[in-house]
Amino acid sequence: MKKKKMTVQERTAWYLNKRLFTKKGLREKLIQEGYSYPEIEESLESFANDGYLDDDYFIKTYLEEKRRSHPHGYWAYKMDLKRLGIEENHLERLRAEFYPFSEEVKDGVALLRKWSQFGESQKIKLIHRLVRRGFNSDAAEESWSQFQETMEEEQP
Repeated sequence: MKKKKMTVQERTAWYLNKRLFTKKGLREKLIQEGYSYPEIEESLESFANDGYLDDDYFIKTYLEEKRRSHPHGYWAYKMDLKRLGIEENHLERLRAEFYPFSEEVKDGVALLRKWSQFGESQKIKLIHRLVRRGFNSDAAEESWSQFQETMEEEQP
């Protein structure tokens, strides 16, 4: 007995049941499976209107998980999200709405605290380490300044 191919709506639901997707990422999956572009767009629009496919929610969830488990700077997140299929109009709002400079600095300070516990204390090395993690130089320098302030406040 021949297996019936899922409709594009069924396949979209199947994918969304497995994990979060960006619109672009899900579109690419469905194209690879041979669905026509018009029916894909109709399905994606339907799921987006019903709230099941939301790139803003994807960004928020992605950032929460990454910041909790393995923090990076703004530029690293921006490149990852671009690679994952977040479209440019959402990426432009990333800094203002989802990951403001103050939050990046907070993450930088947390990393500096962690690294200093392992004996690393040279300013240049630590700032370069932040830059390699996707922090721009302004965020790295500000993180260092705030880290130094908190260290001074904690000393008896």
